[in-house]
Amino acid sequence: MIHKMAAVITLLSLCVLSAQAQRHPSEVDSPRQLVLATADTPPYSSEDGSGIYDRLLRRAFDRIDVSLTIRHLPSERALLEADQGRVDGEFARTEQVAQGYSNLVRVPAPLSTWDFVAVARERAFRGEADDTGPNQGS
Repeated sequence: MIHKMAAVITLLSLCVLSAQAQRHPSEVDSPRQLVLATADTPPYSSEDGSGIYDRLLRRAFDRIDVSLTIRHLPSERALLEADQGRVDGEFARTEQVAQGYSNLVRVPAPLSTWDFVAVARERAFRGEADDTGPNQGS
């Protein structure tokens, strides 16, 4: 059975509001700095900063005078670094990932949304459609 699925990847979905991020603006050295981890790879995030998310996040943080450093780490290590406060947060995770990490706070601002669909070569497809995803209004 093939189902239509929708997944929302959120901007800083598992952003850890570490001690630096929680300080009052007057306590932070100018310019403010933020270090985010990610396990994403090209075309979304790349070591040279040319990824789609890299450019989007840099532009957003530049507007509020925050210097952004992106650290590329393996998936589990990126989560642990954020959960243990060694980086300020992590981005581009699904909503469910935060459930296993007590120090992560999900920021509900979408970085991107995805719709997954099935395509069949034969018209005689007999699967059930699942139109109950977040983009279907339920």
